[in-house]
Amino acid sequence: MNDTRTVFQSIMIYVGAFLILIWSAGPFLWQFSTSSSSTKR
Repeated sequence: MNDTRTVFQSIMIYVGAFLILIWSAGPFLWQFSTSSSSTKR
């Protein structure tokens, strides 16, 4: 029974994809929120 290893691998894959998604979309969202909030000219 190697179910724990399979579950761990799938969890790591999901976490890795999630981290990559946040890492690539984080700066964009940060820049968008900062620019949209600082448009008080």
